[in-house]
Amino acid sequence: MLEKSLNDVETKLFFSLTDEMKDNLSNFQGNTDILNISIDDAYETIKNILKTLSVTSVFGKDIDALLDDLKYTVMIYSCYYAMEYLYTIDNPRGVLLDGHFIQKFYHCDANIQRDILNNLKRNIKKFSEVTSFPDPGHINPYIGYQYEQSQPKDTHIYSGNILAYLQKRLRIKDRKKYIHTISPSVIFIALTTLGYLPNGGNTNKSKHNISPKTLKIIDTALHGGTILKDVSGISYKTNQKEFLLYDLPNLCVPEIINSALLDDIFKIERVNAALNCYNAYIQKEYKENLTKTNEYFAASICSLLMEIPLSILPTAQNFFFKFLTRQFEDDIWKSRKKYLEDFFLFTSFIFPATVGLFCHIIFNKFSFSDTNIRQRINDISFILECNKEKILCPNPIKRIWLDDKIIYTYQYIGEKYDHYKWLDDRHKLGVSEVIGIIMNETYNCVRKKTIIEENYSRTCEQLIKACNLLFNGKLILGLDKQPATPLEYTKKLTADFLNGIKDFTK
Repeated sequence: MLEKSLNDVETKLFFSLTDEMKDNLSNFQGNTDILNISIDDAYETIKNILKTLSVTSVFGKDIDALLDDLKYTVMIYSCYYAMEYLYTIDNPRGVLLDGHFIQKFYHCDANIQRDILNNLKRNIKKFSEVTSFPDPGHINPYIGYQYEQSQPKDTHIYSGNILAYLQKRLRIKDRKKYIHTISPSVIFIALTTLGYLPNGGNTNKSKHNISPKTLKIIDTALHGGTILKDVSGISYKTNQKEFLLYDLPNLCVPEIINSALLDDIFKIERVNAALNCYNAYIQKEYKENLTKTNEYFAASICSLLMEIPLSILPTAQNFFFKFLTRQFEDDIWKSRKKYLEDFFLFTSFIFPATVGLFCHIIFNKFSFSDTNIRQRINDISFILECNKEKILCPNPIKRIWLDDKIIYTYQYIGEKYDHYKWLDDRHKLGVSEVIGIIMNETYNCVRKKTIIEENYSRTCEQLIKACNLLFNGKLILGLDKQPATPLEYTKKLTADFLNGIKDFTK
């Protein structure tokens, strides 16, 4: 979600709002001095607008309480969009990734900066092939199908956010590299993991399975990976959490923004939560003689955790474990569609719409000057500074892929590659297969689609259809999708998700 921009968030938002929501927003703006509205009042207004959906709870939690849990996350995302927007205006060409930039970023001497830059350039050699996916967000299945048909070997799309971020935020022109983001750390981490992304050359070539080796490499880069260690033992790390190219008066805010970015783009905590949820289900249910179909369904359900922001990840993980182990009073299998519809309503509409509405009210670039937007950024950064204990992620939970009591690592004689398997015999699916189901976006890619993107695409198609009829006198067949309401769209996503599981396990 964070690879978007303030322009995208504001412009596309309105294609997904219902008429009642638009009327409520219009009335609010007509009766309010937007320039002087408090941040708390703006957020309460958004909650009231969303109440028109008549959704009382998500993840078994009151929707008001859930939105309260999300408040700081929404502020972080929105603040990031506004900072990127202003920084792009000030630096339309981006920042040249050269020795001068490295020296400033790492506060190092000329010899060190040359070695760091050479290390980065070695990784950049893989850049064009790794980022060759025409649709890394996996929004358009037709584009993905065309790409796969043109490839001589199997391909797979996972970590689409990493690829999309690199495509948009690192540009190569005449052999020069330009950074188009306020967070160079994300670029450097992504570059050090290129070899283990699809088409990177080091990762397994299976179209669907993903090795724990890939997780270990990404996790290391996120938490202390180094680009270079000099002769005196000083490490120059990929992850400089305290550094943003947009200056802020509050010292902790760069770390908060970077932490949110790293969570949203690399999702390593989410993968860990999903794998733990899946494994806990197997340990609890093994007496029921689980089938491969049962386990595939469980892994698919756990994959939904990949779309949950860090602040409510424990709530969602607990909900899906109860969902899988039938710890609800009603008949879970009869009502599972309703639970999944609530989930897709949250991921495809409630959360992105909350961020979009907050951006529109607080950072409305059509009525605010740059000065107003900067002041709002300062206001929000002050709130984040005062609440940093509630925001910053605590020490990472132990990784399941590093727990030798759960996952066993071994090598065959004469081989240099590690193999992985579950330590017990209760699992019908292999470790890499489960990780593939959870991370690989060619599986159940429906989980990451939003009505904001969908309705924007449908509206553009209608415009193309109308223009073609007007200027060429011809109709384009197939472009007949009408914009959907949030509830209609989530019912469709749920049906597609369950049908995808059913088709795979036939």
